[in-house]
Amino acid sequence: MIGIELTNTPYYEMPFLNAAAGRKGGAVRERLPFLRGLISGLPSGCPPLVAAGDLQGRSGFGDDPLTLLGCRVAEVLPNIHAEAGLPSPASCIGLLAGDFYTVPNAAKRGGTGDVSEVWNHLRGCFASVAGVLGNHDLFGEAASPSLPPNDCLDGKIIDIGGLRIGGVSGIVGSPDRTNRRGPDEFAETLLSVLIESPHVVVLHAAPRTDDGAPGDETIAATIKSVDFRGLIVCGHVHWHTRVQHCGQAVCLNVDGAIVTLYIDAEASPISSS
Repeated sequence: MIGIELTNTPYYEMPFLNAAAGRKGGAVRERLPFLRGLISGLPSGCPPLVAAGDLQGRSGFGDDPLTLLGCRVAEVLPNIHAEAGLPSPASCIGLLAGDFYTVPNAAKRGGTGDVSEVWNHLRGCFASVAGVLGNHDLFGEAASPSLPPNDCLDGKIIDIGGLRIGGVSGIVGSPDRTNRRGPDEFAETLLSVLIESPHVVVLHAAPRTDDGAPGDETIAATIKSVDFRGLIVCGHVHWHTRVQHCGQAVCLNVDGAIVTLYIDAEASPISSS
């Protein structure tokens, strides 16, 4: 069984620009939390995990270029980890839960665009990455999309040093919109991953949890139908409690956050909070 003990207080917060809610648009300043915790139940020798999702913002103020937030995270994470006494990201697996795009200047919400740059930066930061596309993400431009790379998962599983990671990109919705599947097709794709018993499944869309946290009922029912007992990494919606259960699965919601998980408790500098 998977177990996660997550700290509630960020060990670091990064300022960034986010598109304001509502029709008026414009950008507001917010802070991206960096959290850490312990995870048990994964294969022996598994490296630390760093999970991230919904980095829909731009970094840089004043004369600084407004880069996509995920690119800035990749640039500064080695220093942040070093100052916090955490392992180098170069020794970690990055789990990417999607939605890494926002429009230039963070001028409005809901934009869809190319996240290739973010993935390339994060590949250079971590030992390996595996993840999914959110419903605002593309590889390439809408007029000339590119095929997703092998580490972008959509109905498949990859093995990284004995850790089997599966994933399904997008959300449940109208198939004529970006990265959406109807309920039956999404359930079928997710089921094809779950029945292979991966250790970790990365989704953009979160399942509705046993405690009623917001999420998709189709995804929840599919997870429970096979009694999946691994780790689900997800985002897309906000949970007040980031670690919850969906049947026997443990779900970690990384919506708008960076979460570093140690495998070996004895090696961790984490104190309870």
